[in-house]
Amino acid sequence: MHTLEAIFPYMQSNHYQVIKNPVVFSNGQVRDNAEGGNKYIGYSLHTTELKQIGNVFNLGMSFDVATININVNFDAIETIYPYDTTSKEYMENTGNITTCVLPHHPHIEGVAGEIWAQSSDIIDYARRCYEYTATHLNYLANMGIHSLQDVIGKGGGDCGNFSSYYISLLRNRDIPARHVVGVMGQDNYHVWPEFYLQNYGWIPVDPTFKNGNPDGDYFGHKNSPHYITTLGLELTNYKFAESDEPMQLELMQLLYYQWWAYNPCTSTEFDFKIERTPTAIDNSFCIADNSISVYALGKRIFVEGSNGERIQVFDTAGRIVGGSNEGSVTVPTAGVYLVKVGSRFARKLIVVSK
Repeated sequence: MHTLEAIFPYMQSNHYQVIKNPVVFSNGQVRDNAEGGNKYIGYSLHTTELKQIGNVFNLGMSFDVATININVNFDAIETIYPYDTTSKEYMENTGNITTCVLPHHPHIEGVAGEIWAQSSDIIDYARRCYEYTATHLNYLANMGIHSLQDVIGKGGGDCGNFSSYYISLLRNRDIPARHVVGVMGQDNYHVWPEFYLQNYGWIPVDPTFKNGNPDGDYFGHKNSPHYITTLGLELTNYKFAESDEPMQLELMQLLYYQWWAYNPCTSTEFDFKIERTPTAIDNSFCIADNSISVYALGKRIFVEGSNGERIQVFDTAGRIVGGSNEGSVTVPTAGVYLVKVGSRFARKLIVVSK
């Protein structure tokens, strides 16, 4: 191993979360993004650090976080203001994004035109696009970020691709929209879109959750405990130490890395983890109402104190796997699940025993 370049997202406070006590490991450098407000941690490890067999490097960061729920009261919005086309929000969040967001793709032009003709205003159009995306795309797990043409050709994709399709529809009408990239735990990532409303701010939308739960309302509501790693799709054009070609980093949820091997003298193993430890500021492990108790026996999850409210259980991909008004839900397999009670998340990950 000659050189290892590693890049991690640097967690920041925003309208979804408050970050406290950030600690960057192993002398990583916090760097600004070339575009937008995202930051990242960069590492350059060379032969002198990598040559010893058994060397272990702890890369990344630790932090305390409090998540913020968002529930937009659209009835309180009396005036929809025209966009300031010179603003940062507008200029950075309209137009194309590589090949995954294409506002003027012929397919998008056709769908957007039909929906716009039925819409009364920007909010109504954004809601109709959310419902259209949720009902006209199929959820295809573990696809990764794909071009819009691939998503259209396959008839669907994962959460990032649902977001790209929705964002393309909004940007077709010059409505600023972007991806929100979140992580909740090891192997638990999620992406949803948000759109900007002048003088009001960013409004979250989740057509993927709507696809999995048609009766749910995820327009203007964010009540999941995901931590936000980046706002927007492209983190940076990162230029590696020994390469003149920049690499575009998309949907940065955990780590990007590249290395150059010249007569390598070591065998290198990478173990990437996201670990959650409840702290005073981290309320995402806490049940929203102390009167509610959530526990599992075998493959059955029990909720006491729900008072007949609808119980919904989601898997780590954000897909609904069961629901009931009777106080318990049976899940298909052993695993990790997120329980929602009524209009609020119980905010507890349940490890279901075999």
